[in-house]
Amino acid sequence: MPLATSRSRPTLRLTSRLQPGPASARTLNSAGGRTFVLEIPFGLRAVAQGAGAVWNASVKAFVYHGMHLPRSLEPFRSEPYSWERLKEDELSGVEPIPRTPERDVQLRDHQKKAVAVVRGALKAGRTGFLNADDVGLGKTIETWAAALEMDDAETVLIVCPLAVVAHWRRTIQWMGDRGKRIVVINYDRLKKLFEVPAEIASRTGPRRRKKTRKVRTAKGIARYGEAYSFDLIIWDESHKLRNVEAARSKMSLRLNAEADFVMWLSATAGQNPLELAYLAPLLAERTGARASDLKDYEKWCQMQGIGVVRGAYGKWLWRGDTKDPKQREPAQEDLEKMRAILFDGSVPAGIRRSPTDIAGWPEINRILLPVALDPQDRAMYGKLWDEFRSELGLELSRKSNSRNGLVARLRFRQKASLLRTAATVDLARELLDQGLQVAISVAFKETLSIIQEALGKDGYPVAEIHGEMTGPIKERQRLGFQQGRAPVCVYTVEEGISLHEGEYNDAKRVNCIHDLRWSAIQMKQIEGRTHRDG
Repeated sequence: MPLATSRSRPTLRLTSRLQPGPASARTLNSAGGRTFVLEIPFGLRAVAQGAGAVWNASVKAFVYHGMHLPRSLEPFRSEPYSWERLKEDELSGVEPIPRTPERDVQLRDHQKKAVAVVRGALKAGRTGFLNADDVGLGKTIETWAAALEMDDAETVLIVCPLAVVAHWRRTIQWMGDRGKRIVVINYDRLKKLFEVPAEIASRTGPRRRKKTRKVRTAKGIARYGEAYSFDLIIWDESHKLRNVEAARSKMSLRLNAEADFVMWLSATAGQNPLELAYLAPLLAERTGARASDLKDYEKWCQMQGIGVVRGAYGKWLWRGDTKDPKQREPAQEDLEKMRAILFDGSVPAGIRRSPTDIAGWPEINRILLPVALDPQDRAMYGKLWDEFRSELGLELSRKSNSRNGLVARLRFRQKASLLRTAATVDLARELLDQGLQVAISVAFKETLSIIQEALGKDGYPVAEIHGEMTGPIKERQRLGFQQGRAPVCVYTVEEGISLHEGEYNDAKRVNCIHDLRWSAIQMKQIEGRTHRDG
């Protein structure tokens, strides 16, 4: 039976010609000028209010009405393709104007092939596609090139991590938008796309933030009311939806149900069938079944012979997670079945290629470098190791009240990271002397600060990227490295930033991974920060 999806269009559906905004906004516009929807950090709301910005409950943002935006509010102006710009144009009655490409972006042969595969899926009447190309092959360019060919996709939603928003915005500007109404938003702001019912909106102003938590949980999603509907939805880094019980995953199901076509992008889509549950509609459509929710996905797995079951207390289990060696062979068969469903056939449901599949692609050259500690650091390391074992209860001769292994493990990793900073700084100096640009991946901000300070004293400008920065600041730091103003970039993020060579200069890059991660997915993402194409 074919996949059943809802195709009803709610009143909040976007079109290329936007409907008039709320009555309150129309009253303001009748007096002349336009309505500016502002992006104001919570800590600066008082400053914005003093400059004339007012809270609009229906828009869920601060707005300013007038002929021109005051200089004091200019820093809060909405960015192109943002949710705020969407609401601003809607309230002011502004229609999208086609943006001509700022650059002549030429697709490589493997990227053209990806666009052709998406085109084939559309012709076959499919409603979704998974782009699982390996890190750095240019999934963003492939996907947007395919989207530009979709004439019927007048409205496009792109959901991505915060650090990737600027990258998507820049790619669209470089390649043009053909007049599509586009919203680029990060995963944490998905709730903005749901219309809050009047009885809730009346009590969720900026000074009543705690009240809104009731509608942020997974159970409370239904209370948001209708959601905006888009012709095309793109989920970048879609592995963010692996936790199907999370609110963002449940919101994604509601948004996908109203879209004509959905594209998921991830080089690390999932490591086992449990982590691919968010692709249930795509998998079911590929096999002629139905799987519109999680219960359907469990039944679908059983129909395909995939070892996914419900364990104690309703927890999902996959036989590949067991340590029983007898289960290893059927677990591997499960993975092969999932790969075949997604990527095999004349009209596959997705595409998956690694750099080794593409002629002329340079292989990653991994060099493991041992770290030699001086006697003082060696003694310190030994002390840390003893403390770590003691915390885990591995030293029977010692008594410890704390058995929190996770805390002990994190503390040990952090201190060991700090001990190795001198070796990494020395390596970076050597690489810089060879004329290379150096990207250094660390797990802890304290480590980042030590490496940055040491290289800074040597006269090397250092860009830094970490989770405490806002999106625009991260992008400025990234561009400093990409354009060569800073030959070094030290970063803690594991995905969502592109540090590849060739974007602005041809300086060769080296990626030094100071702190190895235990997750294969995280390591794959980190390696792809510099080993990229497109």
